[in-house]
Amino acid sequence: AYQLGWHYTQSGEVEKAVEYLILGGDQAFDSGAYREALRNYEQARNIIPGQDTAHRPYLFFKMGETLARLADYTNAYPYLEEARELALAFDDREIEIKALYRTAFFKRVQGFDEKASEIVQQALEISEAIGDQDGKMFSMKMMGILVSTRGDLDRGDTLYKCSLKLARELGDWYAAAACLNNLGVNAMYRGDLSQAMRFLEEGIKIVEQNNLRYVLPFLFDNYGRSVWPRGDYQGSRVYLEEGLSVAEQTGDLWLKTVLLTDLGDLSRVWGHYNAAKTFLEQAIHEAQERGEKSFEAYPLYFFGHLLIATGDYAKAQFAFEKAYSFYKKNNRIFEMGECLYGLGLTAIWSGQYEQALGKFNSALEITNEAHIFLSTQVVRGIGEVHHKQGEDKI
Repeated sequence: AYQLGWHYTQSGEVEKAVEYLILGGDQAFDSGAYREALRNYEQARNIIPGQDTAHRPYLFFKMGETLARLADYTNAYPYLEEARELALAFDDREIEIKALYRTAFFKRVQGFDEKASEIVQQALEISEAIGDQDGKMFSMKMMGILVSTRGDLDRGDTLYKCSLKLARELGDWYAAAACLNNLGVNAMYRGDLSQAMRFLEEGIKIVEQNNLRYVLPFLFDNYGRSVWPRGDYQGSRVYLEEGLSVAEQTGDLWLKTVLLTDLGDLSRVWGHYNAAKTFLEQAIHEAQERGEKSFEAYPLYFFGHLLIATGDYAKAQFAFEKAYSFYKKNNRIFEMGECLYGLGLTAIWSGQYEQALGKFNSALEITNEAHIFLSTQVVRGIGEVHHKQGEDKI
């Protein structure tokens, strides 16, 4: 498609050139080659006539989406906003909806959950009003992410399952795999690793059947995370490293940060502290450079656990408090509970047993004990406090 676009550009057939350059960009985007996609879209932008109402809203939307995938938010947002304005002017409601829910997703990445919730609710309402099933599918999936991280797993599961049903009806296997991934994550929060693995394995099967390799990083990441609590560290590392490799090849910087973080935490659990430090510091640095508060807080939390393991309790406390501050601002209940658990552990090792009990109890209270895996760890922490106090109540 790109070669045809270049040919028509050279021959002065602008309309055909734009059509094939956009097609080439879409093909590259769908294969995860985001920089190649951007090159196609930019060439189309450079020659597209100002009066072209058929292609401009979609082209500007794809440019914004691609730039955001490459973590260039400064340039992505103006394109998404312009795509939305063009869509409104040309009465292209589908592009308006896509621009809205993509903006919501990127707002969440940058740590603005409230704004993301407002935008995705708007996208869902428009989708339902005009009967746009595709927009409804993506909006419900995004809303599922937002409510799940705030502790409402039941509502999150309902939204994911509705989105999954629509994805299957529409033949959108990327969205189907993404919904299965998210259902797997919620199952892990509940402590049901077997159910999590079933969801994730189904997602991986869909990816392999439909040649959607660029979707593999997040599925491999969560599958790797579901494996290592069972003690299969080697198996977990294989999945995480494969996910990281694909993320690096496709230029998916968000997932690269997540996979670096999880490789770091696996290395910590495995006792490889130097490797853990390298992975986690790289993840924090890259997220900071891109201004992604959400992805900075994630490795920072696990870095706190590494600092406990290496005996640096003051820095561990700082790491947990900084991560907690971000999660509290966005009301991400489960992550807040995890940070309180980390602060409780830090207090134990610092000999501050009453403070530790306070943090542990707050973690249970704030998550309403819905995060089963975390609750189990917290109860063990409380038992450790009583043991150290000589009470051995649990």
